[in-house]
Amino acid sequence: MVLAWIWLAVLVLAIVVEAITDQLVSIWFVPAAIVAAVLDFCAVSPVLQVIIFLVVAAIGIALSKTVLSKLI
Repeated sequence: MVLAWIWLAVLVLAIVVEAITDQLVSIWFVPAAIVAAVLDFCAVSPVLQVIIFLVVAAIGIALSKTVLSKLI
């Protein structure tokens, strides 16, 4: 449950960074941090939490690149 506070801090930091910039620089970390926090509440190992955090962020980056390239 201790890592939930870290994931919450990552979530807040990503939101703040995204709010003060005019480009997409950290939006992918918001859903990844939420997923990781939920995993912490489900007592998933910290290593697996970090791996899933990185995978979810990478998927977000890949999806947004695909969508944005079609729009541009």
